[in-house]
Amino acid sequence: MVTTTEPSGTNEEQREPSERKRAPKTRSFSRYILPSNRHPFSVHFEILRRFVTGSRAGAEGVSAQRVEVEGVPAQAASMNVRFMRDVGLLIAPKRGKYAPTKEAIRFVNARSVSDERARPILNGLISSAWFADVARNAFATQPIMTEDQFIGELALTAQADREREEAALRVILEYLVYAGIMTRDERGLSLNSAPPAQVG
Repeated sequence: MVTTTEPSGTNEEQREPSERKRAPKTRSFSRYILPSNRHPFSVHFEILRRFVTGSRAGAEGVSAQRVEVEGVPAQAASMNVRFMRDVGLLIAPKRGKYAPTKEAIRFVNARSVSDERARPILNGLISSAWFADVARNAFATQPIMTEDQFIGELALTAQADREREEAALRVILEYLVYAGIMTRDERGLSLNSAPPAQVG
C-alpha cells in the first residue's frame, strides 16, 4: 500500500505556488492496507455513519468527498476508504462511489443504541483480518504487553515504517480493543479469551 503524508499542520492551499512545486511528497510502503495516519479512530465512526446516511442505507454509492462535511475532516473519508473496504465496512459499487456493507449498517444502527450492542458486530467483521491474527499470535507467547510493544508487532507484520505510520497502527489497535479482541487494563494489553456477546 502507498500512503502520502505531509507534516502535520501543513495546508496545501496556504502555500505559495513555488513552494507547492518544490515540496516533496513522502511515501510510505506497507504490506497491508493501513488506515490514514492523519485521522484518529473516533473519526472512523463518523465517516461510516455518514456513508450509511448518505447512501440511504446502502441503496446507492456516494463519493468520499460527499461525506466530508461537518464532523468529518477534509480528506478523512478519501484517505480511509481503502482500509474500510479491506475490513469489510464498505464496498465500491461504482468507481469512486462507496456504500456500507450490510454488517456496517448493522454496526452503525447498533452503535446508535449502545457500544455493547455494536462491539460484537465489529468483532465479527475484523476477527479474520491480518491484524487480528497478529494479536492472537503475539499474545500466544507474551500474554501481557504494552501498547508500544504491540504497535511494534503490527509494524513488523505490515512491514511498515513504525515511526511514520505509528498513528495509523494505533488506529488499528483501537479497532481491536473496541471490538473486544484485545482488552486494555492497568497491566497493559492482553487477548480477550471470550468475544463480546450479542446483547438483546
